[in-house]
Amino acid sequence: MATTKQRLSAKEKRIMDGLAELGGEMTQEDDIEFSGKKIILPEGTTVRDNIKSLSRKLEEEQEVVAFQKTFQCRPYDGAYNAFKAMQETFGLVAQVAVQTMFGPRPPVMITVPVGVGQTEQVPWGRMTLPSFPGSEINFGITEDPEWGPLFAISANVARKHRSAMNGLFKVIDERIKIHSIYLGKSFDGKDNPDFVDLSTVDPAKVVYSEEMTRQLVTNLWLPIENRQLIIDSGMTLKRAVLLFGGFGTGKTLTCVITGQKALANGWTFIQVRAGRDDLLRALQTARLYQPCLVFFEDVDTVSSGDES
Repeated sequence: MATTKQRLSAKEKRIMDGLAELGGEMTQEDDIEFSGKKIILPEGTTVRDNIKSLSRKLEEEQEVVAFQKTFQCRPYDGAYNAFKAMQETFGLVAQVAVQTMFGPRPPVMITVPVGVGQTEQVPWGRMTLPSFPGSEINFGITEDPEWGPLFAISANVARKHRSAMNGLFKVIDERIKIHSIYLGKSFDGKDNPDFVDLSTVDPAKVVYSEEMTRQLVTNLWLPIENRQLIIDSGMTLKRAVLLFGGFGTGKTLTCVITGQKALANGWTFIQVRAGRDDLLRALQTARLYQPCLVFFEDVDTVSSGDES
């Protein structure tokens, strides 16, 4: 009867084989075959020859190779989903301290907002995974000139695990697409955003004039509520709407209500704050998590030229 350790090792091997297949290793290497309980050597070879061949094979498998993968998402989104993907794939993920010239360094845990008033602890920086013995994995950031800061993973693993690592990257990428913490949510314009609560406004208590209602429905709400119809008709969803008026006329209130409609129809909502958030960076984030509605209050603070 197999011991618990043997059963766990067999389970882990099945997981690694599955990841290797997902990562592109469709068949096992055929120069070594495991069968029966005898060591059968090829004809015309000596024991010494085969020991040398197996030694070279072992050295090749243990050779460390470097991987780099950048994901199309903001860093906190990637770190959260990468950690969840590892947990779902391997079960309990034990983070092991990385050895440095100054001694072992424990994993760093960061607090990631995942919803209004909700946070999760996820690892950041350098760590190792027990399923990849001798590996070193690093959660970090890549600054992309087109997209801004993106989540990136760099890894050093044994060559024999290269396909399994590529498979793990695919699992993480798929989880980000399905379980993004930002897609279809409301948040501010920071690089690592905080979530915005839009439930504080009751639209039933807000009354607009007939003309204002017509303008809002035509220019904002109908495109949000009929996104697929507009796409199917060959029209663009891109538009810029300027709300203007003095203090207290309801511009921010209108945007919150519009944000509620956006979330109800699967859109992302980004609230960009003048003097605190970067408009260009917010627009880059909007492209990552489209369809997206970006609200910039007091946009005149970033305008140039005359007052018009």
